[in-house]
Amino acid sequence: MKKVRPILTSLFFTLIILLVHVTRGISTMVNGGGFGISNFSLTEIVNLHRTHPVFIRRKVTTLLIDFCSNIFSINIGSAFVLVNFTLLFFSGILIFYLSRRFTNNYILNMYSLYAYYLCFPIFFMFFPPVYSYDEPLQFCLILFSLICYYRDNYLIFAIVFGTSLIVRESGVILLPALFFVFVYNWGESLYQNIKSKEFWVRSLSIVMSLIIYLFYLLFFIKTNASNQASKEYFLQRFSYIKWNFQSAIYSIESIGGFLLIFLVPLSFLFINRFQKSQLTVKNKKMLYAFFITLLINTLVVYMNTKSREVRLFLMPLFFLWPIFGTLFYENFKLIFKMFSFKSLFLSGRRSIFFVIAFLINAVLSFGIYRTTIGPRVGVFNLYLFFSFSVVILFYFFLVEKSIKANTK
Repeated sequence: MKKVRPILTSLFFTLIILLVHVTRGISTMVNGGGFGISNFSLTEIVNLHRTHPVFIRRKVTTLLIDFCSNIFSINIGSAFVLVNFTLLFFSGILIFYLSRRFTNNYILNMYSLYAYYLCFPIFFMFFPPVYSYDEPLQFCLILFSLICYYRDNYLIFAIVFGTSLIVRESGVILLPALFFVFVYNWGESLYQNIKSKEFWVRSLSIVMSLIIYLFYLLFFIKTNASNQASKEYFLQRFSYIKWNFQSAIYSIESIGGFLLIFLVPLSFLFINRFQKSQLTVKNKKMLYAFFITLLINTLVVYMNTKSREVRLFLMPLFFLWPIFGTLFYENFKLIFKMFSFKSLFLSGRRSIFFVIAFLINAVLSFGIYRTTIGPRVGVFNLYLFFSFSVVILFYFFLVEKSIKANTK
């Protein structure tokens, strides 16, 4: 049962996510604002990725959709759903097995799987303005390449990761952390690193993945006639910092997008720093890689992209998802203890603070935060409210636990 549980769990979440995307009353890329799969809406999206200067060089997902459409004699909309949700299913399984590289604790591995699917840009992958397209394929390739990397299969890593860059080049943001955390040994001098065979093998695997992508890029430039338009759109990206913070509403949306993804993990990491954590060297390296990538990726997203497309913030989580269960299992375990809910209201003073905290949460999530696309109150607001609620509950339960410990 343990062997099939990750597969069944991935299938369950994939089907639930699909159901959410085709439900009437919720406008998504998949249903086009109606019920079921909208071939018209999805065909427009696929055609946009065939012709738009920004998307035209990312051909792999579109080719897969066309291939499935031809092989199975189905329309483009159905092929889009088949390709992307199948890849979403496999990406969850890969998260589980990548987590196994860092801990053999089955429960902790499953928590990493849950964290992946419940992450906002994964669960609401095809909601506007998340606007996912290449991500399921990109995620599968990145996760598989990381499994190969941590198993010392560097040649396969280079080929697969290089392919992921062809699918979508944003994965290059992971490479600085891979080098500075997993390649360069900070316990040795530069000379000792350079003398090390392992240093060169790992470094060359990273370089090789970049070379694969650069060869593809050169081939694309030589064979594509829209280079000038692509260059113009590339140069426009350096002005997005003004676009993301052009007004109070856009600024709130930009900050809120970051919080949707990182509020819970960063809050837990901040609170847990006061506690003794038994992390392995591997887990500590993953945590360092997460923070390095978080810094780089956040700057890139705010300066070079439309930050309301919150999926763009995801890259650092490739270093956090595999150890999510290890880091935060005890946090969630404390929240799920039912006696804690009762004990919250045993003290009048704590009850007042608890109610005030949730009122502030409601004002922030539903009154102040909003997106510039979509309904005034929607899944973005609900998820932010849920995230703040998790942090508030954990804090109050931690205080309660500390009080009980001191009264014994």
